[in-house]
Amino acid sequence: MYPRFSKIGPKEVRQIRMAYDGLVPIKELDDPPMMKDLAKHFDLHVATIGNICRGRLWPNVNPPKCNRVHVPTGRKKGPLPTLRKLTPEAEEEVKQRKSKGEKCKHLATEYGVSERTVYHIVRRQSL
Repeated sequence: MYPRFSKIGPKEVRQIRMAYDGLVPIKELDDPPMMKDLAKHFDLHVATIGNICRGRLWPNVNPPKCNRVHVPTGRKKGPLPTLRKLTPEAEEEVKQRKSKGEKCKHLATEYGVSERTVYHIVRRQSL
């Protein structure tokens, strides 16, 4: 028996899992649909759809979970991009000029960075 106050029943759970796997198309949605589209269609939260597909919710309903392989999106693996504003040579020059007594504010204006950036360059240990 399913929960008393549930918005959906076993029939809808089967439909969600099979639609997510691409076995049963839903007319208004892409094939296979994304979780956010299923959530909107069934008036549920995306996390609820995710838990249904993973088998955390309604584990007693067959199929017990989805078989669709997750396709990762976003940043590709590998080294993080460098976000430095100055080249290593310019940083070395800033360190030398600061050690000779020039002010951070003057160096920051000249190199087009913030005073805080100059401070961090000067404080950074050589690797």
